[in-house]
Order: sequence, then C-alpha cells, then structure tokens
Amino acid sequence: MMQYRPIYRILLILENPEVSSRIVDRFRERGDDVLIASDAAHGMELCATHRPDLVLLDWQQPEKDSAICKQIIRHNPTTNAVLCVNEKMSAKEISQGFDAGACDYIRYTLPFEELIERVDVRLQHSCSEKILTFSHITINQTRHKVYSHEKEVTLSKKEYSLLEYLVLRKNQVCTREDIVAHIWEVQYACDTGIMDVIMSSLRKKVLHKSSSANIRTIRGVGFIAEE
Repeated sequence: MMQYRPIYRILLILENPEVSSRIVDRFRERGDDVLIASDAAHGMELCATHRPDLVLLDWQQPEKDSAICKQIIRHNPTTNAVLCVNEKMSAKEISQGFDAGACDYIRYTLPFEELIERVDVRLQHSCSEKILTFSHITINQTRHKVYSHEKEVTLSKKEYSLLEYLVLRKNQVCTREDIVAHIWEVQYACDTGIMDVIMSSLRKKVLHKSSSANIRTIRGVGFIAEE
C-alpha cells in the first residue's frame, strides 16, 4: 500500500541554475508544487501570493539577503526559510541569516542526495498542521481530513487526492493526464469515465450552490478549481 505524504509547496530563489533545475525535477516528480523566482523581488511576490511551506534562498550577500529573508518571514510566519550558502561563507555570516528568521542552512557543496534529505527533513517539520482552504472547504493535509462548513466530510482516497491536487492549483487548469499521473502514479491513457465518476461524487459531497467554490470541467482538457 502506498504511504500517504502531503503535497508541499516549495519556492526557489536561487542563482545556481544547475542546483535549481535538479531540485525542481526531484520534487515535481513526487507531486510537489515547485515555484521558481527569477530574482528576489519576484520571489517575494510569489511568496506573498502562494504562501509556500519552504523557501530555498541564496545567501550570497548577507546584508542584502537579510532584508529579503526578513520580509518573507514577516509576511508568511509559517514559511520556513532555508539558506543555500557556498563553502566560503563564514559562521558569522550564516548567523546573520538565523537572525533574519531562517531556520536552517545548506551548503552547495553537499552531495545532491544529502541536500534533498535535508530539505525533506525541514519540510516534514514545516508545520504541525498543514491546512488548505477553498471557500467553505477546509483540507487538513496532516490529518488527511476534509471539512465543509466546518463539518467533516468522508471522502474516498481518490476523491481526497483529486480535491487536494486541484485546490493546491486553484484557478489553474489541470489536465486529465497530470491528474492521472498524480493520483494513480502512472503515465497512461486513463479511462475518463472513472475520473468523471470520482469527480461527480466529489462535487456532490463538497460543493454547494450557495458557495463561491466551483470545480469546472474544461472539455477535452481537464478541470479547474475556482473561487
């Protein structure tokens, strides 16, 4: 039986394109939502809009980067900022990052697999309760529970996975192929009838006419969660 793991949202504000590309590939393969910032200003904008669980931040110029880190933490108190530093960075310079609100640091010289493990550990401790909201719907990713108007709703494993996937990407069109790859963890031409049955059941359980929440079918493409 596949062990359930939450979907995490990770923001990269990194100037090292090789490391950034490898991290993106690894976490997207596992179904996580990875955002990439072109620069610090873009990173802060993405952080404010998407509220990531963890930010990987280049720590090259402590004086300048401290301001970025402080702003990220101030606007997103539950976000964990992890610094990526080079081998020349001194302990004093790294400590400035902790003073700015960072929770950990990783050296670029670490073997890649060890770097990923360090990020994983920090993600698992990112918060005690991971909560998603979608209008009147609340998803507790930690407890794997869903509430509609504060009343618990019983969903099947596939219904839960589908709802979580769409809400994490709300206001974005999600293709049937991507949904199948996430929920069934395979790449194949799916039986669209099965997915439509799951979607129909999910809508009946969590959507209400009086709510602004909607899961709309995009004919020939997939679905979009809108509010």
